[in-house]
Amino acid sequence: MPPQVEISVTPAYVRAKMAGIANNEEALEAWAQILGVCAENNLARILAEIDIQEERPISEYFRFGERLSAFDWPRGAKVAVVCAPSTKAACLFTENVLVNRRALETGVFDEVAAAELWLAGGRTTTG
Repeated sequence: MPPQVEISVTPAYVRAKMAGIANNEEALEAWAQILGVCAENNLARILAEIDIQEERPISEYFRFGERLSAFDWPRGAKVAVVCAPSTKAACLFTENVLVNRRALETGVFDEVAAAELWLAGGRTTTG
């Protein structure tokens, strides 16, 4: 299945749904598209729903986070990632790499509603 990336724009953030991404190159290409939409719309907040299909070695997640951290992020970027419980550990690990490398404000969530609340500046009890 080819990768699927749906990107939409709300008044407050860019929303992306990613599925079928099989490797780091496809994932980095998707994030480049998302950041391009952010730049075009002068938005720094991102809600990303990610469906990871297969497990990868932790070293792959590290390399992905390292390369993603080198992207040209908008000033004040805030990124909320929604992922399945089965892939939450991988998402949290990647989040740690991003935070350590770029000091990005990121959060990993189980539900879209919690991610939206966090992006809006509210507190959440899940995530």
